[in-house]
Amino acid sequence: RKPFPCVTRWFMTCVNQQPFIDVVGQVTLCGKKALSAKGGAGAAPAAAGKKGKNEKKSDSKKADVKKAEPKKATKPAPAPAPAPAPAPVPAKKAKNPLDELPKSPFSLDAWKKQYSNAPGGDCYKVMPWFWEHFDREGFSIFHGNYKYNNELEVAFMTSNLAGGFVQRCDEVRKYSFGTIQILGKDGGPMELRLTWIMRGQAIDPLLESNPDAEHYEWKKVENLDDEKEKKYIEDMFCAWETIDGLPILDAKVFK
Repeated sequence: RKPFPCVTRWFMTCVNQQPFIDVVGQVTLCGKKALSAKGGAGAAPAAAGKKGKNEKKSDSKKADVKKAEPKKATKPAPAPAPAPAPAPVPAKKAKNPLDELPKSPFSLDAWKKQYSNAPGGDCYKVMPWFWEHFDREGFSIFHGNYKYNNELEVAFMTSNLAGGFVQRCDEVRKYSFGTIQILGKDGGPMELRLTWIMRGQAIDPLLESNPDAEHYEWKKVENLDDEKEKKYIEDMFCAWETIDGLPILDAKVFK
């Protein structure tokens, strides 16, 4: 206190006044010099005081920051889901021209049943039914010969060729019936022959639906009253051993 005698005197004069005594009580000056602010017990309260002030300032700043933060924008309500697209209307299937032909009294399905259920598997026995009911105006019969018979040498490969032809005829199943005979001997020579019943008077529907059909020479049977022709048709439909003296190696039926 020595460097500040005037301040000390002024302080002591004030604190000894009755109004001061009434508020703060009797004031006694310290008798020992306070320690440096860098260390010691005297520094701790000051530091604590500063820390408290700093914490208050920090809390105040945080509060200000919180106040200053803009409110989060609320998410807009999701747009309603678009209505499902209408299912595509399937295109109308074009009518087969063969369905436009005049109604025929000959039922191809009835013939197929007769053929499939021939007594004892002998199809010759159902041929009288065929000739009695066959409609020459509404149906026609064609013979086909493979154009490349000279290339046929292996029986199982030729049989596969005939089987492939039958599989590709499905589009005209409703309008046709036919048989394929493989004649000759394994190792060659061999022949692929066909006899085909078609709705209408043309082989064109078969050519248009089966890409293999173009590999055959087709001939329409013009005279169904010729006994020799009728016998050949029956053999092509029913024979299991020989046709025209040639042994039958295999046969396929499309029905």
